[in-house]
Amino acid sequence: MSIALNISTISKKENTKIDKKNHGGIRKQQKTFKVQTLQPFFRYQEFYSMNHMNRFQRTNIGQFISIMRPIIIFGNFFGLMPLKNFAARDTIMIKFTWRCWNFFYSIFMQICIFAFVFTSFYKQFVFRVEFDKIINLLYFTSSLLIYTNFVFVAKRWKELQQFWEHTEWLLAGHIGADYDRNILGRKIKIIASVILGIAILEQILDEITGYYRTHECWDVRNRLEAFFKQFFPEFFSVVPYNIITGLFATIIHFYCMISKNYVDLFLIALCKGLKEQFEIVNDSILHTPIMDKYFWSHKWQLFKRVHELLQCVNQKINFLVLLSYATNLYFICVQLLSCMRQKSSAVQGFYLWISLVFIIGRVLILSLSAAQINDESTRILPFIRNLPTHAWNTEVERFLQHLTSERIALSGMNFFALTRSLILKIVSTIVTYELHMT
Repeated sequence: MSIALNISTISKKENTKIDKKNHGGIRKQQKTFKVQTLQPFFRYQEFYSMNHMNRFQRTNIGQFISIMRPIIIFGNFFGLMPLKNFAARDTIMIKFTWRCWNFFYSIFMQICIFAFVFTSFYKQFVFRVEFDKIINLLYFTSSLLIYTNFVFVAKRWKELQQFWEHTEWLLAGHIGADYDRNILGRKIKIIASVILGIAILEQILDEITGYYRTHECWDVRNRLEAFFKQFFPEFFSVVPYNIITGLFATIIHFYCMISKNYVDLFLIALCKGLKEQFEIVNDSILHTPIMDKYFWSHKWQLFKRVHELLQCVNQKINFLVLLSYATNLYFICVQLLSCMRQKSSAVQGFYLWISLVFIIGRVLILSLSAAQINDESTRILPFIRNLPTHAWNTEVERFLQHLTSERIALSGMNFFALTRSLILKIVSTIVTYELHMT
């Protein structure tokens, strides 16, 4: 795989090309890339890569995209991240197109979920607004937004993976001998197994609890009908019940549950990958004995490149971050209030507490994974500040200014940054809400 050596920063520019041969017509605007070069930096990078990059270091190129492949494959089974050739090992073949089966599959799922959004909206705002029963409306609406936004993420995924692979190529010659490229993959697999496993267990407990409630509250002979109607009251207030519509509603509910867990898993994987890129740069600085002016200039350019990768990722997923935290925070408050007010059976109470602990745990894993990016980006700060006077130069000063002046973290549409302080803010928000409601 060959990657141009003189590419440092890729930024989109729209150019209008005039074809005089075609009767002076103006072609449609096409997105091209303006290349900004850093020749001294990349001449050194070319020499360093060709002479110092061994076979072990070359295997790092494209590593993270290969780690993301199982997650993308899993998402395509449920209509999320609709990419053509999503299982291909060659990343050049992975692309988004409007004419692939998984794109139409995603659109079909969005239409089905929209049916539940419409019936919930119709029941709540045409008959009577009941805020205690508005949970289903928000549940299906957030799932619809997740499905819709993943289409746009898939559309921009090829650009992101090319940027990521080029960054890995730049960092490949700076990986230490003790670096284990399999650790990140194992961490993500363990997190994915735990999140999806507990999510399926929670769904099963939810179904059992729902069927158990039919014996307590529904004085009807057909328990199956009572089960479906108490689970989806808004949907069956508009759509007539039969076994087919009941199974259809259950399947859509399962897909919505998968989408909510998948978006957190997807964000966690990206956070782990970004944190590792910063870690490679920092370790290459801390483990190098000779540090002259050109060394610091080179390392600063590498650090800036990883920061640009972070900004590229943030630009494409910031709405998913905002949506994930908004929905998780809302359902934490709802579940906590239900646990404190619940006067039902032990089975229902057990499910409520399990669901609450699971949502809180998922938010904590996501928050800590995202906060590690900010922590890792500032890990080099004490080392730079403690440099002796004879080692200080203008490049070190520029590096230090970049670290202290820039907020290096993912964000939710720039409303909040994913740092460790965000966890305390979330806890204080939940406590304040519960004190007002109880």
